[in-house]
Amino acid sequence: MVHLREKGICNFKYPSGGRIVSIPSRPVSDEYKTFLEDVIENGKVNDRQYKRLNEDEQNHFLKVSEGAGLLSTFNLKKQGDDEEKKLVDRFTLLRGSLMTGNDADSVVEELKQVIVKLMKLNKIGKQQGAKMLMELDDE
Repeated sequence: MVHLREKGICNFKYPSGGRIVSIPSRPVSDEYKTFLEDVIENGKVNDRQYKRLNEDEQNHFLKVSEGAGLLSTFNLKKQGDDEEKKLVDRFTLLRGSLMTGNDADSVVEELKQVIVKLMKLNKIGKQQGAKMLMELDDE
């Protein structure tokens, strides 16, 4: 905590004192420094302070929290959770639309794009996704 208070550098280490390679030391803004000190002292996230952090700092804190297994403790969502949910919802809607007879080219093409995105996110297996894409090409 000395690095953070005196030098404005956050430096996360294992309890053994070893450096965490995936989370390198970095200088932080005064707001992020204040936020981190508050989290350390109180053991919880101040939502108002968190929202004032820039996107890079929020992502950094999410990465640290996820690595420490504290996302649920801090009531935070992994980056991309909302986007993934929107994609899954869109997939469900487009697939339902297609199954009810709406086989418009725009629906088929968008569904293909959504399937590919879900495959990249590992929400749909590669074999299952490839099979769906082939079935869509047959229509």
